[in-house]
Amino acid sequence: MGSLIELSTNLKRALFNEVRIDSPLFLSGLKFPSGNLNKNTLLEDSNGTLLIMRQENCAGRETELANIYAEYQGVGFLNNPLNGFELRTPEEQHIFSRNLRHLGIKVPRVYASDSHTQLIEFLPQVKDLATVWLDADTEAPENTLHVLKAISTTHELGVVLGDRWGPNELICADRSVVFVDFDIKIWGPDAKEFELASLLYFTSYFAQRSNSMRTYQLLDTYKEFVKNLNQTDTYSLATLHKFIGNYFEYFSREGSYRWENPALSIQFSSELLSHVRQ
Repeated sequence: MGSLIELSTNLKRALFNEVRIDSPLFLSGLKFPSGNLNKNTLLEDSNGTLLIMRQENCAGRETELANIYAEYQGVGFLNNPLNGFELRTPEEQHIFSRNLRHLGIKVPRVYASDSHTQLIEFLPQVKDLATVWLDADTEAPENTLHVLKAISTTHELGVVLGDRWGPNELICADRSVVFVDFDIKIWGPDAKEFELASLLYFTSYFAQRSNSMRTYQLLDTYKEFVKNLNQTDTYSLATLHKFIGNYFEYFSREGSYRWENPALSIQFSSELLSHVRQ
């Protein structure tokens, strides 16, 4: 067991009230990935209970905010003055997560939070959507369909999560989908379509990094999903079509998520867009 982690009095009190953990917390020997917006640390108590300490990365947030703005502007989301985004504080993320759970949307439980830190439930034996494609998992197409149906359900409930792009969508052993990471809040009349287009683009980006044949499997999955979208009124398909095209166009010329094979990107986006009725 690693070094002792000292928590603020407020976090200790909230943690005890939520989950009845009153023993000291220690740095776990297990590694846990961090992002640009937060530093994530895996902790454990004396009984071996694991939880995630998620702390704001101030320097990373400043850099990443500029990247987010450039992407959202470049894809056209911010062209509509009624659309917008901002970063949620840890306490706002805690409240948002709690509200999602009340709606029946699967998210990890936030045990405690303050102005800079969250203590979050650790979920074992899960894979994120990006990784199942990067690892060439045979169940990647089916898992993708589960994720797309789950995000559509949240949109039908009138909820936009923000920052949906593959690493933040977890698939459990029972194939249920759990959403994580709610740093980015987006809103506006185009938010649902923009969020779905983002998830479609980035998932395709991770798939093409595996190999081209896997990319065609994903395209078939998208076609099946979009066929059902054409029968609902959850989305403006013209707006969805626009954002999908804009995502492929934007990353073809700038940003860090450019396809390795530009010709394949053009072919993929053209075939996908032909199935999204305007």
